[in-house]
Amino acid sequence: MALRGQAMPPRVVLAELLTVAPGGRDGYAGWVGAHKVIYDVGTGTSRAFDLGRDPREQHPLSAREAASLAAQLFVARDLAFAQPQ
Repeated sequence: MALRGQAMPPRVVLAELLTVAPGGRDGYAGWVGAHKVIYDVGTGTSRAFDLGRDPREQHPLSAREAASLAAQLFVARDLAFAQPQ
C-alpha cells in the first residue's frame, strides 16, 4: 500500500497477560496504531487510551471506543494462533 502512496493500516501489537499470583487478573494488552487497549478476561471489560493525545494514560476513551479497539485485538490474536490449513 505504501508503495502506491496510500496510508498503511494501523499496526496491531498484542501481549497476553497471565498472572499466577492469587487475586491476579489475566488479560490482553495491545496497541492499535496510536491507541493502547487493555482487556480484562475476568470482567470482560476493556479500557483504551489515545497515546498520541494522552501519553500518560490519564483519560480513558469511551467504553464503545475501547470495545471496538479490543475487537481488533481479538482478530489479531485469532490470526496469530490460527492453525494453517
